[in-house]
Amino acid sequence: MRIAKYDYEAMPRETRNLYLLMMDKTAGGQTAFAQEIGVRQQTLTRLFRPDPRNGRYPAISPDIKEKVCRHYGLDQSFFLAETEGSLRNTDQTRPRIDQTASAGKLTEEIDVSYERYPVIKQLPDYDFTILVKGDSMEPEIKSGDELACRVVTDASFIQWGKVHVLDTDQGIVVKRIYDDKDGLKCVSDNPKYLPFTVPKDQLRSVCLVVGLVRF
Repeated sequence: MRIAKYDYEAMPRETRNLYLLMMDKTAGGQTAFAQEIGVRQQTLTRLFRPDPRNGRYPAISPDIKEKVCRHYGLDQSFFLAETEGSLRNTDQTRPRIDQTASAGKLTEEIDVSYERYPVIKQLPDYDFTILVKGDSMEPEIKSGDELACRVVTDASFIQWGKVHVLDTDQGIVVKRIYDDKDGLKCVSDNPKYLPFTVPKDQLRSVCLVVGLVRF
């Protein structure tokens, strides 16, 4: 689940809207998004970072805009949308990450594949779902539960003490998180599992769990 960290609020409107569309369609997966719209991942990555030579974000080419609009059935006015809310729910499906979140220990890092499923309307707005494996978050979260997650794009919005899915250099975990001077302190609900800290430089993304489905 390779989700790079970008300051999307600093991006020009067109670039920000493209970034938010990527978050909506592939939960931030650049490789998957690049494949969907038919561009090279390196090209996509450059768009989301300021050019070190002048500090400006590269302009989105007409070719990329055309590919995005054609693939997702959007109008060119999409790139001029003024609010994030207008970009969410551009369709009524969300990705289901094809990997279980380890609720017992850090898992081996693997690439993520996914399928899209209809939005579960009974849940709060979310970016993707992921299945849990393990018993460290019992009794609230059980092995086999499907978690609905929202990607946290600003560290100031992290809800300390709440359950989050973390994508780390070592794999994907689900834990309650607390601020720690060395990183994020991860705490299990099941008392037989000891807390541990994930260093900040090993974090790829932080996602808030907003709901779950139990089969």
